[in-house]
Amino acid sequence: MPPRAAPADTLHTGRLAATALLAAVATLASYGIAGVLLPREPAVGVGATVGLATLLAAALALALAPFARRGAPLHWPYVLAVALVAQGLLPLAGALMKLADPLVSAHWRCGSGAIGLVMMSPVPALAATLVAFGLASWGAPRLAGRGARVVRGAALAVLAAVVALTAAGGVAVATRPQARALLARMPVIGTLPEATLGPAMPVRFDTVGRLLVWRRCDQSGCDLSLRQPTIPTGESLRQPTIRRGAGALRVRYHAALDLAVFEDVATGYAMGAFRVRSAEPVDVTYGTLRGRVAPPLPWFACAAAGLLLALAALARGGANTSSLRRWLGARAGTLAGGVVRFEGDATAATVQDVAEVAPGPVLVFEDAAKQPFREAATIPAGALRAGTMDDLRDAIAVAEGGRFALAAAVAAWSALPLAVALLILSAR
Repeated sequence: MPPRAAPADTLHTGRLAATALLAAVATLASYGIAGVLLPREPAVGVGATVGLATLLAAALALALAPFARRGAPLHWPYVLAVALVAQGLLPLAGALMKLADPLVSAHWRCGSGAIGLVMMSPVPALAATLVAFGLASWGAPRLAGRGARVVRGAALAVLAAVVALTAAGGVAVATRPQARALLARMPVIGTLPEATLGPAMPVRFDTVGRLLVWRRCDQSGCDLSLRQPTIPTGESLRQPTIRRGAGALRVRYHAALDLAVFEDVATGYAMGAFRVRSAEPVDVTYGTLRGRVAPPLPWFACAAAGLLLALAALARGGANTSSLRRWLGARAGTLAGGVVRFEGDATAATVQDVAEVAPGPVLVFEDAAKQPFREAATIPAGALRAGTMDDLRDAIAVAEGGRFALAAAVAAWSALPLAVALLILSAR
């Protein structure tokens, strides 16, 4: 029985370009979907929205595979890979923005300067879509065997790097606390009592551990500042302050980080922080805690799940390669006038449905090739493949390169937030 018809590119470049466009839309939409699905609560986990959106984008891109395959049965994986890589700015920018958000804010914030990145994101996303659109409709269909072998080697290197990165992330998650957990475990050195608000209140100070906390209150709240127990000569009474309410505050201190964090006793919410040596208010971010905390757990989970998606994509793309490899035992011949002739063999055979097979060099599937050929013999069109054995090997290389390229793109896309976090948190 002849095999299932081996894949050969139909090269519907319009369908490939549409695939690239849809993949770009899917990656953008995933961030909106994740924002709707996940509530904005600290209990959900820092970076959960970025992690879910990144993983969802990879899954949505892979869902376009049947549509892309009909455009080019051999080259379709390259199109999805290019579309994901071109939109890599999204998880990269999302991770950078999240890591820059204060875990503890000491300054009044009306939004964030990073909102400009959000507002401008459609511009680079559109540019990336145009790049993917062009490569999908022009570059990917022209990738031949030699180029596909290079792509396969590069994809294997990327997959190995992502595996190593995810393993490093796993070690960091297992051996270091999450950022909020580290802040919650900082030693408590004392509590500031609740202040009674009223007009014309004098400045009060409280000693908490080795810290001297000054509070200047009015009817709406208190300004907190750190001072030395005795004011040195020449020190101004004006000190950088944090504006907070008059409720009782729990004070946590981390000597190695030179950090004092003030926490509302009633809610457990961190109200502000100071650098102790300089007595300056500070916004505590992941950068403040570098070297001591793990990357956000959702980003490690995203990278690990992305590797599973990549393996699934790798296994799914193996069908093309398997159906092509079955033709390696085929017999080379030439088709002309509906008749196949083999080199060095005087016999010949006619081909059924000759309109489906282009005249020229052909490969006859092994089972059909073993049959005794006679002038009256016939070969099913499905037992023939146009081209030479070298063409077949190139097609196998293209199929292999594509499946590895798509797997590498999915894995790298999913691991981008984790890579950014490890880079920032490992820097000193």
